[in-house]
Amino acid sequence: MCGRSYGACILFMADQLAILQPNKFASRVFTPLVSSLLGGSVECMKLLIEGGANVHAGGFSGATPLLLACSRRGNIGFVKCLLKAGADPNIPDELGRLPIEIAAVQGGKKLVQLLFPVTRCPPNMSGWSVAGIMSYVNSAAYKERVRKDSCKRKAELKLEGNKAYEIKDYDTAILMYNMALKFDDPNDIDASIYANKSLCWLRLGVGDEALSDAQACIRLWPDWGKGYYRQGEAFRFLQDYASAYAAFVKASELDPQNPKIANALRDLLERTKGASVSRRLEEGVQGRSQVLSGPCDQTVRGQGSFVQALGRGQPLSSGQ
Repeated sequence: MCGRSYGACILFMADQLAILQPNKFASRVFTPLVSSLLGGSVECMKLLIEGGANVHAGGFSGATPLLLACSRRGNIGFVKCLLKAGADPNIPDELGRLPIEIAAVQGGKKLVQLLFPVTRCPPNMSGWSVAGIMSYVNSAAYKERVRKDSCKRKAELKLEGNKAYEIKDYDTAILMYNMALKFDDPNDIDASIYANKSLCWLRLGVGDEALSDAQACIRLWPDWGKGYYRQGEAFRFLQDYASAYAAFVKASELDPQNPKIANALRDLLERTKGASVSRRLEEGVQGRSQVLSGPCDQTVRGQGSFVQALGRGQPLSSGQ
């Protein structure tokens, strides 16, 4: 709603004055106040505050606008605006970190100096000073604590996503998985979250997103069969049956004892009988078929001319 265009924001607010809802969430994640921050418009933020925006209202994760402002460099104008409007600098984030800590982690010494007089010293911090805070957040002990807390929070959010999936609340599941990914450790990436998201998108009938997340999973864990299985499901939904077949074959190579992959291949071949493909594709798929093993082997080799089953036939149902 509020981006970089100050004039557009004013016109919008003038036109919508009677019905403006400055605290309404967008997709349960952002309020208009947070949107003004992400859009880089201090002027828009001021107008929203004047219009009754709650300076403490965070997104679904509970992160306040002040916490978000401190997480990005160059936001001193937003921080001043929020503090002037009464934003509480002592409300922590999901990991228990105060805005001043977030600012220090980002190397924002000026922000730390601005927040220091209005922030209470947390009980687990010694050497309460601007220099002490900067040193504290760069210590090995602090970084290890944040890493452990992040892993714990990621696991909690992933579990919430799984629970939402079980009750077929796929939108919430995707939201939970996206939030979990915020806490992914570069040295301990959980690509299964992308695989889970891919399945949720498939259940919602959004094939492009399902494919995108499956491919993200494969990039991170190229030796995990389930990633290719999810990719195959997405291609099948998009009716790109040749690519779906290739993905299922790769999945079977990596996980030859998985019955779901065998069933996916069998279903694909059965439902696309009579379709035609190019000789180039035929040669490519035949080359892949030579390395098959496990329960998928007989399925493929049992087709006298299995390549004829590829192409663009009738729409297929998604896998499990």
